Amino acid sequence: MLVAAYDARAITIAWSEQSADAAASAAKARPNMKDPKAMMPLPSVGNTRVMVRHARTGGTATVAQSASDAFTPLQVGDSIPDYSAALISDNGALAMNVAQPGAITLINVWATWCTSCREEMADLQALHEQYKTRGVRVIGVSVDQGNPEKVLRFARSERLSFAVAHDPAGTIQQQFGIVGVPETILVDQRGRVRAKVSGNVHGQLPALRAVIDSLLTRTSGAQ
Repeated sequence: MLVAAYDARAITIAWSEQSADAAASAAKARPNMKDPKAMMPLPSVGNTRVMVRHARTGGTATVAQSASDAFTPLQVGDSIPDYSAALISDNGALAMNVAQPGAITLINVWATWCTSCREEMADLQALHEQYKTRGVRVIGVSVDQGNPEKVLRFARSERLSFAVAHDPAGTIQQQFGIVGVPETILVDQRGRVRAKVSGNVHGQLPALRAVIDSLLTRTSGAQ
């Protein structure tokens, strides 16, 4: 398999290889897709299984089957699931509940290998510095696989002072229905989604601030 990606600064090419014996064995295991009744599974998208079957042009070629737990992205107004992650720091890892009742929380799901994620860290840091004294929490949940050291090194290099958690299993992606990174979710004091940004937050900062300010004003008025 060959995958190519590019941005303004670089072209990245990645591929996977296998031996001739492994390729022959895999080919034997595949169904004969010339058979109209044959179906071949593709890699899952979240918790959703995807099957491909033979079809004529203009017909239905792909059938998606839901697994036991449907992969449903969170929408504005939804309550977020109960989710905890390991908060990393120079003092080691500490389990924490990402959404805290009574607090406004901005959850950013990211990875060190994601260019757009790295570029938006300054914006997240700015939001943290602007609102931290007013009780707003910013938490970056890294879905990097493997050892958390690389995540901690990145956080140090960027001088991030907001909370950074590590979720190598990508549990947050499954529970929150997140397909790609970065994704940012603003949660209110009752644990409900009030804003959601898929992709870099930079262009959405005014809108995010407006929602945060509205939630803070509402809280102040209720006191």
